[in-house]
This record gives sequence, C-alpha cells and structure tokens, in this order.
Amino acid sequence: MSYKIIFNLKSLFDLRKNPKILFKFIFLSFILSIIIYFITPREFVSRASVLPSQSDSNNLSAMASLASQFGYNMNQSNNPLTDPNVIKEIAKNDNVSSKILNHIFTSKAGESKEIFYYLYPNKDLNNPLDFESGKKHLNRKVINVYQDIESSIIHFKVTTASPDLSYEICKLVFKDTIAKINSLNSSNNSQKLSFLRERNDLLKLDLSQKQDALKEFQEKNISSKSPALQLEISKLITEIEIIKNIYMVLRGEEETLAVEVNNNNNGIFLINEPYLPIGRSYPKTRNLIFIFLFLNLSFIALHIFRNSRIIEIIDD
Repeated sequence: MSYKIIFNLKSLFDLRKNPKILFKFIFLSFILSIIIYFITPREFVSRASVLPSQSDSNNLSAMASLASQFGYNMNQSNNPLTDPNVIKEIAKNDNVSSKILNHIFTSKAGESKEIFYYLYPNKDLNNPLDFESGKKHLNRKVINVYQDIESSIIHFKVTTASPDLSYEICKLVFKDTIAKINSLNSSNNSQKLSFLRERNDLLKLDLSQKQDALKEFQEKNISSKSPALQLEISKLITEIEIIKNIYMVLRGEEETLAVEVNNNNNGIFLINEPYLPIGRSYPKTRNLIFIFLFLNLSFIALHIFRNSRIIEIIDD
C-alpha cells in the first residue's frame, strides 16, 4: 500500500475568481515582511584596507650564492611580516583582542565603559571564562580580516549594532595590528643588524689577513717569474676582490638596516582608512523585497498543498 499526492495547480487560477483571498495573502506578506525587517538586528560595518609589499626573493641572490662558496652566510630572507596570512593572524592576536575589549569607549549618549560591555552587556569582564568567550566571539563574528581574491590586499571588516562602535573597533584593530607589525619588524631588523655587524667584523678581519698574506707572499717571491707563483698570486688577488665585494654589499645592507630599525615604514601601504559607516549594512531594502517575495511564494505553496489531495494506491 502506498500514497500519492495530487497537487491541485488549478487552485492558483481559481484565486482570480476570489481576489479577496489573493489580496489577503499579499497584505499579510507585506505586514509580516515589515515586522521581520524592523525586528532584525541592525548591523553597521566599518572597513579598512592595506596592501603588503612583496619582497624580491631574487635580491642579491647571486652575491649570496657567491658568498656561501667562501663560507659567508649573508642571512638573506624575505620579510614574513608582510605576508597576507601573517597579517591576518596578527590582527586576531590574543593581545590585540584583549586591548580592544578593555578599551574605554564613550558612546553618543556620553556613557563611558569598556567595549566588552557594549558587545556583551550580560557578561562580566573580570570573569576569565566570559572574557575568553568574548575574545573568541570578537574574532569570529565582529572582526573579519580577509585577503582579496584577485590581489594581496588585506581587508579589515568590523560589524556591530552601532556605527560609532564599529568605527572605533576598526580603528583599534587596524592601529594595533600595524603597531604589532612595526614592533616585530623592528626587533627582527635589530637582530639582523647585530648579525651583519658581526659578519662584517669577521670579513674585515679576514680581508686584512689575506691582504697581509698576499703582501708577504709577493715580498718573498718578488724576483721570481715562475708561472705557478704568478698563478697563485692571481688566485689570492681574486679571492681578496671577492671578499671585498661581499664586504661592501653587507656593509651597505648594514647601513640600510641601521636606518630601518627605528623606521615605522613597514612595507604596508594604506589603501582605505577606517571610516564611520553612514547607513546600516544590514538589513537593506533588497532584504525586505526578498522576504516579501519569499512569504508570497510560501503562501502560494501552502494554498496549493491545502487544495491538493492524497490518494491511497492499493498494490495488486
């Protein structure tokens, strides 16, 4: 035994004969759409965008390869702090989240309190569980940091129920992220500068020793015209020139890093500053239209179903 539903599509055309029911459906859909539209929580979005610079991985590669053959490591590497994925992780760093939730924000009404209480009014900032829960929610629902599909541009997006609060959090996450990158970048440059200074001192000493060895070798064999001795002298001179070139390159890099240690130019270019949202981002008028159409389709489906019938099929 089985059952079959026979949908009565003809009932749709019958609605034309009874326009009151049709207008009732439309009016009810409109009223429900308006109610849903106005009870839906408002969302205001503030955004910012940055473009990390792309390091040249081939920079000084030939000189680095040559230096390695003589036992000198130029410690050449790309700056990982400008990698888009690293920037996203820094923006959602635990310290950044804590600073944001503890930041004192003054609303338009003149009320000053921690951002934590604006986002989670029923929770306690001093409760470790509530605070950890707040940080997780902040990074999952409030702050969204993502990379553009077609480029390396990083977008910061902050969504709250208040335009001023969204703007304030967007400024904080943007500022704290850049400050963290500057701090790490400065620390990294300081370590690299220290390494280069040590390397340059060793190169300078090695260069001086080889120059002294060449001078001594030439003085001992000043009267000799032997091809083998001339070849040995040529090799020593070539090695000294190579070490001298490596020293000059590393010396130039050392001078550059000495300037960059205290330089906040971290290779991140500002595309769009955080801005105060003027209008709400959600719901919009198109959402109201979608709800209205959805409810009308739902009423049509319900009307068809009510006028359909289920028949029992008896198997032989």
